[in-house]
Amino acid sequence: INMVELYTTVSDRKGRPVEGLHKEAFVVREEGEPHTIQRFEHVQDLTIHAGVVVDASTSMREELEEAVDSAVGFFERVIRPRDRAAAVIFNDAPMLSVPFTNEIDVLRAGLEGVESEGETALYDTLVYTLHYFSGIRGKRALILLSDGEDSRSRFSFAEALEFAQRSGVAIYTIALGLDRRHIDSRNVLTRLANETGGRFFSISSARELDAIYDAIEQELRSQYLLVYQSSHVEGGDFRRVEVEVAGLKTRTIPGYYP
Repeated sequence: INMVELYTTVSDRKGRPVEGLHKEAFVVREEGEPHTIQRFEHVQDLTIHAGVVVDASTSMREELEEAVDSAVGFFERVIRPRDRAAAVIFNDAPMLSVPFTNEIDVLRAGLEGVESEGETALYDTLVYTLHYFSGIRGKRALILLSDGEDSRSRFSFAEALEFAQRSGVAIYTIALGLDRRHIDSRNVLTRLANETGGRFFSISSARELDAIYDAIEQELRSQYLLVYQSSHVEGGDFRRVEVEVAGLKTRTIPGYYP
């Protein structure tokens, strides 16, 4: 039985999460066909596994110290006793700085002394980190702080994106210091977020990160879990999914690989 889980954010016109909705308010479609919601839950207290991935390449030199400080702030504000968080630092290659833990002191210590050096293996790092999430159930989120450029990876963007779509991990991308002239980098970070049910943010300074982390936490704590049984046979290509709530904006994965 192919049960599909959709963690869904519902927001009003001002982008604020909407809570208190019932199952009857939602319509789920796969490849355009309506499907019956068999399980419905407002997941305010679901355990969260969050991975914070920080770009420590030379292109991030001016922002790195503030980015690391803000990542520690994210752990301090968001991670509750039942949650788990991990930290990954990357430049030429990814490094698991802190494995999943709920001990804030351990997370803080794992990010101390990070220096900016080397090139940017963004796509390799995504595959590495998403593989680390393998086998973990429930709500999973990857928070990526980067300028979106890749100068080192063996994996291509297309390969990393497909791996992300197959993983079921929501990716929240934060572009640091990218103006609108960096179209390709912005597109990379935007697609990674949109294709995994996450969200893209663009900021000019790491000083703005605290507000971004607050928005991410609010979203993770106020989602709806919709579960339905797909009617398609095993195998096949990417399956497109839509979730609708009349008069409101919804965000979830745009599809999945069976």
